[in-house]
Amino acid sequence: MNQHFDKYSGAYDDLVASSTGSLSKDGRFHRAKLECLLDRVPTAATAQRLLDFGCGIGGMTSFVADFFPSANIVGFDPSPKSIATAQTTFPPSCKVEFCNAFPEDDRFDLILAANVFHHIAPAAREAELQRLLGVLAPGGRLVVFEHNPYNPLTRYVVSQCQFDEDAVLVSRSKFARLAFSCGFQVEAQAYFLFLPIRTRWTRKLDAALKGLPLGAQYMLSMVTR
Repeated sequence: MNQHFDKYSGAYDDLVASSTGSLSKDGRFHRAKLECLLDRVPTAATAQRLLDFGCGIGGMTSFVADFFPSANIVGFDPSPKSIATAQTTFPPSCKVEFCNAFPEDDRFDLILAANVFHHIAPAAREAELQRLLGVLAPGGRLVVFEHNPYNPLTRYVVSQCQFDEDAVLVSRSKFARLAFSCGFQVEAQAYFLFLPIRTRWTRKLDAALKGLPLGAQYMLSMVTR
């Protein structure tokens, strides 16, 4: 996966824009993820040590820092070029660090994996979940955001995006079963982004329809069993 994303690290934002048009402007999709998490799991806001797993060039990390102002944040990605870009473009901060070596000796009370697992080969997903379980602090949680394969617009956007050429989408129920087999249990789940615009009323719409498997993405918040 590191070689795959090394190719796109310098043009990541442009490639996203080419497949989504104006829909991804202003970081609205990053905000939507974090809003969904804190709406469904308010106690996540107390996280003090946070891992942004598969952070890429750090596009979501600045939003994570805004939503979790008291947390120390580690952005990890196996792509050296992506991490170099993140380190160059992210404002210097004592609370955020980036690395391309997995922080196996660290412990985190919140791990975010935002649209990462569809880039991991299905046969390797169990091992990655076990690796994340190993760095989860007691009482911590893993939060996964993924594309919903039942949403036709999502499937179209993925098919048009160059860096999604390796993507294998996974349904919410299938991911939950895999996570359970690795020692996790779901504490909260929701579909969201039923509409690509972000306003107060669309956020309320997401909350009202959270169980309907038509949102563009889904969230799973999981703790250890």
